[in-house]
Amino acid sequence: MAEHNPDILIFGGGVAALWSLAYLREQGYDALLLCNEPLGGWQTLSSQGILHAGLKYALSGAISPIAMHIRNMPELWLNCMNGKGAINLKGAHMRLQGQNLLVPAGLMAGPMNIALQGIFGAQKLDAQGWPAALDKTGFKGHVLRLKEPVLDVPQTIATLHHHYKDFIRQIDFSHVQRLADNRLQIGSEIFNPRCIIFAAGAGNLNGAALMGHESHIKIRRRPLLMGFLKPAPFEIYAHLLGYTDKPLATITTHVLQDGTMCWYIGGQVAERSKEDNPNNLYSAMKKALYQFFPQLDLSALQAACLPVDRVEGTDTGGNHPPDEPSINAIGSVIYAWPTKMTFAPLLAQRLEKVIQQMGISPSGGGHVYTGYATATLAPPPWNNLTWTKF
Repeated sequence: MAEHNPDILIFGGGVAALWSLAYLREQGYDALLLCNEPLGGWQTLSSQGILHAGLKYALSGAISPIAMHIRNMPELWLNCMNGKGAINLKGAHMRLQGQNLLVPAGLMAGPMNIALQGIFGAQKLDAQGWPAALDKTGFKGHVLRLKEPVLDVPQTIATLHHHYKDFIRQIDFSHVQRLADNRLQIGSEIFNPRCIIFAAGAGNLNGAALMGHESHIKIRRRPLLMGFLKPAPFEIYAHLLGYTDKPLATITTHVLQDGTMCWYIGGQVAERSKEDNPNNLYSAMKKALYQFFPQLDLSALQAACLPVDRVEGTDTGGNHPPDEPSINAIGSVIYAWPTKMTFAPLLAQRLEKVIQQMGISPSGGGHVYTGYATATLAPPPWNNLTWTKF
């Protein structure tokens, strides 16, 4: 029976696990990622792909240290895509370099204006710089370009897999047995890592059960019922600003399997129970769209919905950190959640600090793992929706 002694063994399949694998390997750690399902993770692929840079803090007036952290995250991603960052993300690309903010006439004033155009670097666009076709919708107000790039999430996951595929394997987690301490048996292989990281969202609960840490690990689920419309009237990536610190709606544009463009709609309209009647979601979507785009013809569109859980964990003190990564270390086992996709680089950096505090230094191991199946890629969720008349 073969035995492996990696520095780090990571369980997960979303952006947090993949980025952590890439980062730790680039730092010289012999790290291996094991995923239970095709790569992408339900929560990651359900993301609209926006690398948030602090909009909600500008809208609420809460310019905190966390706001300053998140402001810098998009640049870390872009550096990696350009071959100048901490991991190899060359080949991944953005759908848009900067998300738009649509502000109704009369709201663009005071502290919000200062925060958006000052601290958060938003740029007010003249009509010639507006998204294509917006001037034909009847929109009245202002358009700001935010420093919030929009990722092509499925393609980003595929890029991470391409660069680090020798260290990613797909397993059946139900076959994982704990022998003693951190020694795990998976089929005919034994792993004795110096540190185990669970970065699997809600799946971290299964890891806690395996390691006997159930009483120490708690998660919080924040449900969403996201909306879709097809065919997209035009391509747009925008927050539609309401009267709270959350956009009334957030629209991104994606391409379905048959080549049709669709709108993916989140924001305040989607903040509802996953079990809510979809017609309530569609009514809220219509109201928001007609408020901003009164001349837009929606009569020929079809709608669909996607129930999503945003899963957040507790830190070592049992707290839910607000809007920042969560890490809970128990001995040499770590449970981690990024909270937001944009925080994946920050989570990896903080994981390295925790690992260093455990006295674990990089072995420089270049071990290529040939056992188990090569990980596959999950399809985006919008390829498997049930559509109805909007």
